[in-house]
Parts: sequence; structure tokens; C-alpha cells
Amino acid sequence: MTDVILSLLKVAASIGLLAIVLALVARWAPIARAHAEIRRKLIHVSLGAYCLLLPVIFDHTWEVWLACALTVGVFTLARSRLRATLGCGLHAVQRASHGEIYFALAVALLFALRGSAPETLDLAAYVLPLAVLTISDAAAALVGCRFG
Repeated sequence: MTDVILSLLKVAASIGLLAIVLALVARWAPIARAHAEIRRKLIHVSLGAYCLLLPVIFDHTWEVWLACALTVGVFTLARSRLRATLGCGLHAVQRASHGEIYFALAVALLFALRGSAPETLDLAAYVLPLAVLTISDAAAALVGCRFG
């Protein structure tokens, strides 16, 4: 029972961190007059970096699936009801995108596919694709903003 409570606390802390990142970017963006794509990629890289730590934080695959499912819920709220507050960092771009939903699903799937033992190859199977997704996507978007 104590393990389940600890797991749920870790999931809740992860969702809290997500909300904090969304809120900070929403607050910072008008002050810095940051381009919409830069705001979006700041969230992307921040959460991607956190997701790289999930094998250290979580012991069970169900914890990550739950955290990612709740993340999709937060992103859905940020897309609709909370668009003017939490969602302004993600949805200020002038194109329709569901990348944040697919990113959360990719994280959960990668975590599940890596296996439950934190062996080097299993860990690499999680970390390497996620690092490429996090860094290369952000870099491509920022280069695209600069050079078209």
C-alpha cells in the first residue's frame, strides 16, 4: 500500500511540474516578447529533459502510463479551457498541432518498450530516441524560425 501511495505522489509531482512549466512560460512570454515557436520549444525541451529522468524516478511502467495519461489531460485542458493561461505557450503558433499529445504517448511507449530492468541497453533504448526527439525537433524548429 505504501508503494502505491509513493507512486501516486511521484505521478502527482510530475503533473505539478508540468503545470509549473506551462505557467512559467505563460508568464515569461509576454515579458520577453518571445516568438511563439520559441515558447513552444522551451516547454518541449524542459519537459523532454524531465522525461529523460523518468527511469530514475519511476520504478513501474504503470506509473509512467498514468503520468502520461494525466499529462494528455492537462494538455487537453491547455488546448481548450486554459488556452489563455496555461495553453498560451503551446498554442500560440499559427498551425494546428497535436505534438504535445504524441510526445506524451511516445514517452510512455518508449518507457514500456525499454523493459523493467534498468540495464544499459534497456536504458539506452529509452534515452537515445527521447533525446533525439527532444533536441532535434527543437533545433529544427528554431533554425526554421531563424532562416525560414
